Amino acid sequence: ELYKKLQPAFVEMLRKEWGNEKLPFYFTQIAPYKYDDADKPHGGYMMWAQAQTLETIPYSGMATTHDAGELACIHPANKKAVGDRLAYLALFNDYGIKGFDPKAPVAKKFEFKGDAAYATIDVDDMGLSPINLELEGFELAGEDKVFYPAKAVLEKDRKTLKIRCPEVSKPVAVRYGMKNWSEATVFNCYGIPMSPFRSDDWK
Repeated sequence: ELYKKLQPAFVEMLRKEWGNEKLPFYFTQIAPYKYDDADKPHGGYMMWAQAQTLETIPYSGMATTHDAGELACIHPANKKAVGDRLAYLALFNDYGIKGFDPKAPVAKKFEFKGDAAYATIDVDDMGLSPINLELEGFELAGEDKVFYPAKAVLEKDRKTLKIRCPEVSKPVAVRYGMKNWSEATVFNCYGIPMSPFRSDDWK
């Protein structure tokens, strides 16, 4: 929660110092890593906090790294993916190169109907991928706040994920990638991984 306040304040300071309120600000999401326990949620919480700052910082962009982490190394070797994604943001937003979507897919709306959760993702009209597959890495919880592994499928609009699991008949919360270590399963059609997310604010 503190990060969501500090990052916008930091960018505001930079833009004031440079005398440019539209100065582009592109940053890299932290990558998955085991830390002290691979199953704890703290890394996921941080990744989601970073993604949420995109709503409060205009002219910003985030390079997602959900597919570029290493379980046992906090400084993963795949630097090229990060550099490419930052470059794509600049090329698209600042140099006018079109024909692709460099933005990280980020959850923007959650709904709960019957035995399913629905997450609507901010992504271009090409939508998410892969299609026609059950997607893993999701979790659902009911009123008891106990999360169980869940699977998702893409709806016809390719921007909405329908998430279900047999242990939760009436979900009230959905999560994706909310662990220190998790692996990406959802991407936009240009290979940019979707950011981890959660609908709840439980501690």
